[in-house]
Amino acid sequence: MAHNSRLPVSLLLLSAYFFIAYFVQRTDTAALLAAVTVVTGLYAFLIRPRSIPPENFHYFLGLAFALRLVFLFAPTALSDDVYRFIWDGRLMEAGMNPYAYLPEELMRSRLAGRPTFEELFPHLNSPGYYSLYPPVLQGLFFLSVKCSFGMQALAVVNLRLFILAAEFGTFFFLARILKLLHIDRERIFIYAFNPLVIIELSGNLHMEAVMIFFLSGALYFLLLRRMSWSAICFALAVSTKVIPLILLPLIVRKTGLRAGTAFSALAAVVCIVLFLPFIDPTLLRHLADSFGLYFHQFEFNASMYYLSKWLECRVTGQEAIRFTGILLPLLSTGLIFWLSFRIKKENSRLVVFEKALAVFCTYYLFSPVVHPWYLAFPVLMSVFVPFRYALVWSVLAFLSYAHYAVFPYREPVVLLWMEYVVVGTMIFLEYNVSLHEKI
Repeated sequence: MAHNSRLPVSLLLLSAYFFIAYFVQRTDTAALLAAVTVVTGLYAFLIRPRSIPPENFHYFLGLAFALRLVFLFAPTALSDDVYRFIWDGRLMEAGMNPYAYLPEELMRSRLAGRPTFEELFPHLNSPGYYSLYPPVLQGLFFLSVKCSFGMQALAVVNLRLFILAAEFGTFFFLARILKLLHIDRERIFIYAFNPLVIIELSGNLHMEAVMIFFLSGALYFLLLRRMSWSAICFALAVSTKVIPLILLPLIVRKTGLRAGTAFSALAAVVCIVLFLPFIDPTLLRHLADSFGLYFHQFEFNASMYYLSKWLECRVTGQEAIRFTGILLPLLSTGLIFWLSFRIKKENSRLVVFEKALAVFCTYYLFSPVVHPWYLAFPVLMSVFVPFRYALVWSVLAFLSYAHYAVFPYREPVVLLWMEYVVVGTMIFLEYNVSLHEKI
């Protein structure tokens, strides 16, 4: 990239993200997709091999962080999850366990009439569910609210500052891992400039940013064979979002049974310690109830799940499903273990990243709910592997916002087919090429 092209590229990116941050609503599908198309084109330009000269590396790394700063004072117009974050933080501030009470029950009793909760409650997207956010996030919610002086807007800014700090930490670990693996440092831009990562994490306040920071640390220390530090970071990631647990079989297989068992035990102890402040007789039951409702009642942007559901309904003649909800989790779990245990202890360290990408994407391909921000970790793994299907998926996932263009909400089947036919074709072609290269 020529030195004199830095300014127009920077201005285009900053303008597009400023437009998304302050002028696009969740129902403005055309405006959102148009802006995403612009930033995706620039993203594809920036991540080409040798597109950024070495002397411009730090400039563009700073630009990637500046794009995240654009959202600092923006409203969370594309997501309403933040209201539950603040709700849980307010409960902790009031000395209440966020796992112990349903919002709708509290509004009928103890919190009725309190202005802060009266203001938040109408915006909650799941008032009939117990909180599912693990203890690390609960701590961040509490700190954000505690330092907001009663102002909701400041609590949102505080949450964004935590996410910005996590993203800065992820950049740090990514740079260290790339150096350890002798991979070109410019590949950090695959994650740093990814539109989904910027919009969904820094923009829409999804806490995958914090999980990714801890997972990056866990992978870094794992490569250094500093197992205790890796286990602690892994436990913190699991205590931020539970989903990293699906990587545990891969870690045990790669490190060996003895080291893997010690790793798992230490991670379990750390998780238990983090949950201790929230322990009460109803905790496990409430978490199980909410997880059960989430996986059995929520459906969004799914692929294999929708296909299996359609086939079952055609065969049985019933609208309700019985076998899909059982068969797909079993099939997904089996594939994850198969992928994890195919790796050999002596394999290249890069194979771990390839398998981690495959494990996460397998889980999401069989999942009934695939929100766009779930794909942030596959984007991270794409930094270290030659596959690009997760990057394509991360862009096509924005098509799911068409779901919100009409009310009542409805997912356009054509866009779902477009998304998953392209993603499925990419996966087939890339793994087919990879297989032939190995042969």
